Amino acid sequence: MAEALLRVLTKLYVASRHTDMARRAAGQLTTAQYEVMQIVVERGRARVSELAQAAGVTLPTMSVAVSRLTRRELICRTSPTVSRRNSYVELTARGAQSFDAFLEAHRRAIESRLQCVSGEDQAKLRAAVPVLRRMVSGISGPADRITLSITAGGHTSTTPSEKLWENG
Repeated sequence: MAEALLRVLTKLYVASRHTDMARRAAGQLTTAQYEVMQIVVERGRARVSELAQAAGVTLPTMSVAVSRLTRRELICRTSPTVSRRNSYVELTARGAQSFDAFLEAHRRAIESRLQCVSGEDQAKLRAAVPVLRRMVSGISGPADRITLSITAGGHTSTTPSEKLWENG
Protein backbone atom coordinates (compact mmCIF):
# COMPACT_ATOMS: atom_id res chain seq x y z
CA MET A 1 0.00 0.00 0.00
CA ALA A 2 2.84 2.41 0.83
CA GLU A 3 4.28 2.04 -2.66
CA ALA A 4 0.89 2.64 -4.31
CA LEU A 5 0.33 5.75 -2.16
CA LEU A 6 3.81 6.98 -3.00
CA ARG A 7 3.15 6.62 -6.73
CA VAL A 8 -0.17 8.47 -6.57
CA LEU A 9 1.11 11.21 -4.26
CA THR A 10 4.17 11.71 -6.47
CA LYS A 11 1.96 12.14 -9.54
CA LEU A 12 -0.21 14.63 -7.65
CA TYR A 13 2.89 16.52 -6.53
CA VAL A 14 4.34 16.65 -10.05
CA ALA A 15 1.01 17.85 -11.46
CA SER A 16 0.90 20.51 -8.75
CA ARG A 17 4.44 21.68 -9.58
CA HIS A 18 3.59 21.97 -13.29
CA THR A 19 0.53 24.03 -12.38
CA ASP A 20 2.68 26.19 -10.10
CA MET A 21 5.17 26.90 -12.89
CA ALA A 22 2.35 28.01 -15.18
CA ARG A 23 0.81 30.15 -12.41
CA ARG A 24 4.17 31.76 -11.63
CA ALA A 25 4.75 32.52 -15.32
CA ALA A 26 1.30 34.16 -15.44
CA GLY A 27 2.05 36.21 -12.31
CA GLN A 28 -0.52 34.32 -10.26
CA LEU A 29 -0.31 33.01 -6.71
CA THR A 30 1.81 29.87 -6.31
CA THR A 31 1.11 27.05 -3.87
CA ALA A 32 3.99 28.15 -1.63
CA GLN A 33 2.67 31.71 -1.52
CA TYR A 34 -0.81 30.41 -0.84
CA GLU A 35 0.52 28.31 2.07
CA VAL A 36 2.06 31.40 3.70
CA MET A 37 -1.14 33.35 3.21
CA GLN A 38 -3.21 30.46 4.56
CA ILE A 39 -1.31 30.57 7.86
CA VAL A 40 -1.96 34.32 8.06
CA VAL A 41 -5.66 33.76 7.31
CA GLU A 42 -5.91 31.07 10.00
CA ARG A 43 -4.25 33.28 12.61
CA GLY A 44 -5.52 36.69 11.53
CA ARG A 45 -1.98 38.00 11.77
CA ALA A 46 1.39 36.45 12.58
CA ARG A 47 5.03 37.27 13.11
CA VAL A 48 7.47 36.04 10.47
CA SER A 49 9.01 33.65 13.01
CA GLU A 50 5.56 32.15 13.67
CA LEU A 51 4.99 31.73 9.94
CA ALA A 52 8.35 29.99 9.54
CA GLN A 53 7.61 27.61 12.39
CA ALA A 54 4.10 26.82 11.13
CA ALA A 55 5.36 26.22 7.58
CA GLY A 56 8.34 24.14 8.69
CA VAL A 57 10.91 26.39 7.00
CA THR A 58 13.80 28.51 8.23
CA LEU A 59 13.34 32.12 9.26
CA PRO A 60 15.45 33.43 6.32
CA THR A 61 13.35 31.41 3.87
CA MET A 62 10.13 32.80 5.31
CA SER A 63 11.56 36.34 5.35
CA VAL A 64 12.18 36.10 1.61
CA ALA A 65 8.65 34.76 1.03
CA VAL A 66 7.13 37.56 3.12
CA SER A 67 9.19 40.18 1.27
CA ARG A 68 7.97 38.87 -2.09
CA LEU A 69 4.34 38.84 -0.96
CA THR A 70 4.75 42.34 0.49
CA ARG A 71 6.18 43.66 -2.80
CA ARG A 72 3.13 42.23 -4.57
CA GLU A 73 0.92 43.99 -1.99
CA LEU A 74 -0.70 40.69 -0.99
CA ILE A 75 0.35 41.02 2.63
CA CYS A 76 1.53 43.94 4.73
CA ARG A 77 3.57 44.38 7.85
CA THR A 78 2.04 46.14 10.82
CA SER A 79 4.43 47.22 13.47
CA PRO A 80 3.81 48.29 17.06
CA THR A 81 7.41 49.54 17.13
CA VAL A 82 10.03 50.69 14.66
CA SER A 83 11.74 47.28 14.66
CA ARG A 84 10.68 44.88 11.91
CA ARG A 85 11.49 42.13 14.39
CA ASN A 86 8.26 42.80 16.27
CA SER A 87 6.06 43.37 13.24
CA TYR A 88 3.05 41.31 12.30
CA VAL A 89 2.09 40.15 8.84
CA GLU A 90 -1.53 40.61 7.73
CA LEU A 91 -3.41 39.98 4.50
CA THR A 92 -4.27 42.99 2.36
CA ALA A 93 -7.58 43.30 0.48
CA ARG A 94 -5.70 42.37 -2.69
CA GLY A 95 -4.18 39.40 -0.86
CA ALA A 96 -7.62 38.20 0.25
CA GLN A 97 -8.83 38.38 -3.37
CA SER A 98 -5.80 36.41 -4.60
CA PHE A 99 -6.28 33.87 -1.82
CA ASP A 100 -9.95 33.38 -2.74
CA ALA A 101 -9.12 33.15 -6.46
CA PHE A 102 -6.51 30.46 -5.76
CA LEU A 103 -9.01 28.42 -3.74
CA GLU A 104 -11.73 28.80 -6.35
CA ALA A 105 -9.45 27.80 -9.24
CA HIS A 106 -8.28 24.70 -7.41
CA ARG A 107 -11.80 23.81 -6.29
CA ARG A 108 -13.00 23.99 -9.91
CA ALA A 109 -10.06 21.88 -11.12
CA ILE A 110 -10.72 19.21 -8.50
CA GLU A 111 -14.46 19.20 -9.19
CA SER A 112 -13.71 18.80 -12.90
CA ARG A 113 -11.59 15.73 -12.20
CA LEU A 114 -14.21 14.34 -9.81
CA GLN A 115 -16.81 14.42 -12.60
CA CYS A 116 -14.90 11.55 -14.19
CA VAL A 117 -15.15 9.49 -10.99
CA SER A 118 -18.15 7.33 -10.11
CA GLY A 119 -20.34 8.18 -7.13
CA GLU A 120 -19.07 5.06 -5.38
CA ASP A 121 -15.44 6.11 -5.86
CA GLN A 122 -16.26 9.64 -4.70
CA ALA A 123 -17.67 8.15 -1.49
CA LYS A 124 -14.45 6.16 -1.04
CA LEU A 125 -12.37 9.31 -1.55
CA ARG A 126 -14.55 11.21 0.92
CA ALA A 127 -14.03 8.44 3.49
CA ALA A 128 -10.26 8.50 2.88
CA VAL A 129 -9.86 12.23 3.62
CA PRO A 130 -10.05 11.90 7.44
CA VAL A 131 -7.61 8.97 7.32
CA LEU A 132 -5.14 10.99 5.24
CA ARG A 133 -5.53 13.93 7.63
CA ARG A 134 -4.66 11.70 10.58
CA MET A 135 -1.65 10.35 8.67
CA VAL A 136 -0.22 13.84 8.18
CA SER A 137 -1.37 15.34 11.48
CA GLY A 138 2.09 15.10 13.05
CA ILE A 139 3.92 16.47 10.03
CA SER A 140 5.07 20.06 10.30
CA GLY A 141 4.71 22.27 7.28
CA PRO A 142 2.40 22.56 4.29
CA ALA A 143 1.33 18.90 4.34
CA ASP A 144 -0.55 19.41 7.59
CA ARG A 145 -2.95 21.83 5.92
CA ILE A 146 -4.37 19.83 3.03
CA THR A 147 -6.77 22.11 1.21
CA LEU A 148 -8.58 19.47 -0.78
CA SER A 149 -12.19 18.94 0.22
CA ILE A 150 -14.45 16.51 -1.55
CA THR A 151 -18.19 17.12 -1.53
CA ALA A 152 -21.11 14.93 -2.46
CA GLY A 153 -22.54 16.41 -5.62
CA GLY A 154 -22.71 19.90 -4.13
CA HIS A 155 -20.69 23.05 -4.10
CA THR A 156 -18.17 23.66 -1.35
CA SER A 157 -17.18 27.27 -0.88
CA THR A 158 -14.10 28.05 1.14
CA THR A 159 -13.42 31.63 2.15
CA PRO A 160 -10.42 33.04 4.00
CA SER A 161 -12.41 33.17 7.22
CA GLU A 162 -13.12 29.44 7.17
CA LYS A 163 -10.76 26.92 8.71
CA LEU A 164 -9.92 24.39 6.04
CA TRP A 165 -10.08 21.48 8.48
CA GLU A 166 -13.71 22.07 9.50
CA ASN A 167 -15.34 19.47 7.24
CA GLY A 168 -13.97 16.29 8.62
